Amino acid sequence: MEGSTRFEPPPGAIGISFVRGVDRFSTPPKFVKKAGLTSRFAVVQHTYVEGCADLYFDASLWRALASFVQSKGGKAEVWVTTPGRKPLTLTKFIEEWEEISADEREPPPVLRVLSGARPALCMVTTYWADVGGPGLYHDSYTYSLYGDKDLGDDVLAALAKAPDRARWTMAAQIHSVEGTTPPSWLQRLKAWVTGTTATA
Repeated sequence: MEGSTRFEPPPGAIGISFVRGVDRFSTPPKFVKKAGLTSRFAVVQHTYVEGCADLYFDASLWRALASFVQSKGGKAEVWVTTPGRKPLTLTKFIEEWEEISADEREPPPVLRVLSGARPALCMVTTYWADVGGPGLYHDSYTYSLYGDKDLGDDVLAALAKAPDRARWTMAAQIHSVEGTTPPSWLQRLKAWVTGTTATA
């Protein structure tokens, strides 16, 4: 809209929390399991920001995480939901993304680094901002990073050096959900509808 201004969060306004492990709300996609990427570290960007009338998506955080993923391999691919499209390189995706109004941008569903033809690291977005979501993830963009080892320390180090670090308030503690067994999709649906805990 002409004359409108993009909301810019003040320092420390964007809340970020962290979750280590797989819980009933974060069952990895099949291609992640097939690649043997069993370790999950999630970065949860809370979309409520004081002074912002709408749910807030922080593109700077996504870019920092995308850079982290890309640093782990030679080729990054972004999977997009547009029907009939092949995966895009990260560079191509960002070129197209920049042509969209900043207020209409959203993170892509999947970003992956390949080792040969096999995924070596994947970042999967869950859009809890669209549906409210459960406790740890409520009203958030949750970025689950899947690898063959724990990525927590490396992710935290990358975020600490990110150019826009000052705009984030990062949780001091990491929520651990290690040791939980992911239930089936039917069990998760039943738990979501009834408000109970799903069990495998």
